[in-house]
Amino acid sequence: MLITILAFLFVLSLLILVHEVGHFVAARRVGIRVVEFGIGWPPRLVSRRVGDTLYSLNLLPLGGFVRMFGEFGGAEPGSFMSKRPVERAVVILAGVAMNILVAPLLFAIAFMWGVPEYTDRIFVQEVVPESPAAAVGGLAGAVSYTHLTLPTILRGLISVVAVSLKKKGGGGGG
Repeated sequence: MLITILAFLFVLSLLILVHEVGHFVAARRVGIRVVEFGIGWPPRLVSRRVGDTLYSLNLLPLGGFVRMFGEFGGAEPGSFMSKRPVERAVVILAGVAMNILVAPLLFAIAFMWGVPEYTDRIFVQEVVPESPAAAVGGLAGAVSYTHLTLPTILRGLISVVAVSLKKKGGGGGG
């Protein structure tokens, strides 16, 4: 259960990161100055400035953000609001576009990874050397009893052991 929750949080964080990268790349392409690209939510754990952009890794691992210059007003050159409406729309839609582009890749990885298959079939994984099964030969990895259930096989095994004990005179019982 814990692994499932952690896997969910990891995938969610990955999707958010990809989404924010979409906004980041689009903003840079149309000439908007990106003030900060943050992974997680503050407070900041580690940050590094490269050019005009502060890249930060933050304490709360879920989420992320791209803080653009002039995002909430002001029409100075290089600001979000100084760009034409179509350019702003491209920046806004780029996050969703990245999620749409990456989703098939994530599904492909998930389907290649697969999930454990639970079955009621019995499969001979290994045969102990010098056992009666080894004497028969060729059982390991090759036999799947699809028509028998475990209780049926156990009943058969118990009856074989009982007959064997009676033949040896050690039937005990009683």
